[in-house]
Amino acid sequence: MSSVRRLPRSRNRQGAVLVIMAFAIVGLLAFAAFACDVGYILLSRAQLQNSADASAMAGAWALMHEDRLKGDQAMWAVENAAREEAYNYAFANKVASDHPEVDLNGGNAPTGDVVFGRLNADGSLDTLVSPEEYNAVHVIVERSEDKNGEVSLFFGRVLGRGQAAVRAEATASFRDGITGFKSNSQHPFTSLLPFAMDVDDWRALYGGNGADDWTYDDETGKVVSGDDGVQEAKLFPEKTNGNHITPGNFGTVDIGHSGNSTADLARQILEGVSAADLDYIGGELNIGDTISGDGIQSVDGQDGLILNGDTGLSAGIKDELTAIIGQPRTIPLYDAVQGAGNTTNYHIVGFAGIRIVDVRLTGSKKYITIQPAVVVDGSGVGGDGTSSSYQIYAPVFLVN
Repeated sequence: MSSVRRLPRSRNRQGAVLVIMAFAIVGLLAFAAFACDVGYILLSRAQLQNSADASAMAGAWALMHEDRLKGDQAMWAVENAAREEAYNYAFANKVASDHPEVDLNGGNAPTGDVVFGRLNADGSLDTLVSPEEYNAVHVIVERSEDKNGEVSLFFGRVLGRGQAAVRAEATASFRDGITGFKSNSQHPFTSLLPFAMDVDDWRALYGGNGADDWTYDDETGKVVSGDDGVQEAKLFPEKTNGNHITPGNFGTVDIGHSGNSTADLARQILEGVSAADLDYIGGELNIGDTISGDGIQSVDGQDGLILNGDTGLSAGIKDELTAIIGQPRTIPLYDAVQGAGNTTNYHIVGFAGIRIVDVRLTGSKKYITIQPAVVVDGSGVGGDGTSSSYQIYAPVFLVN
């Protein structure tokens, strides 16, 4: 009988394993290449989102420029500057090693890259309002065939796709229509000053009635003599004939303890109304609340936010008032007042952003001169679009 020589089975198996491993390595390499490209796309998308977020927030902050106080033409300039700011911040944030650009969209088309408007409750923008009503910016940043070029892939071209389009968008907004103030851990002090002003006198000033003898420089934060297109008025004495203010009081108000002293007024002037001050009146100063240390529920029959009068202005707070010249602050506005001295009660109907430009509390002619100012206060609450406040805003935030 002849014998048949057989090869060991192990050698056959080794050859099969080598073939399988070859295919597996190719598959693993393909999967690694795919994962690398997918990771790069996700990284580019995250970078694009950073660019959109920064652009939208920069545009929204730029809308709150001091020049918005100077009328319609100045507001158009503010809007154009805000568009430029949005462009600059989008460009400054690299995406896949390149600087993305956005179209300025000067016509404010709703489908544009940079869109200004008023934020609706559903998160959409009303672009038909006037620039004075803008409180939000929507930005689209993309790397596509038409804009900035698609992102190049490392291995996708092997599969016939060497590039990918990525896109991100963001909306940033700020709250206006502030109806009150409530301190928080991030903002323990408010911008409130312990002085109230007649709302009709404020509206006259805000409408452009008043002298223009002082200029605020927003770069240096200083006030110098000269006109700047923003009128001034006397916070004290509010009326030369003595109307609208009460003897022994002249518009000073207690925000906090009803026994506030000159030292308390001085502290509030320098630092702002504190959380401890607000704790005396329930933790929040808000229109619609009824607050009175003497239990009075109305002024001239009107319910609402009532503030007691303080004992009046004195030279003891002159230095503190002088120290904050040029700084943005908030004052309450009232439409009715009764009483005298520290028994005065003011019916508060709104708040106004102001800055002190001149102070004199000695000699025969005493006065505090103010002009409208833009105030950003993180303790501000409300923001439902009401007209109870003037140029007071909460900080910019990203809309989800």
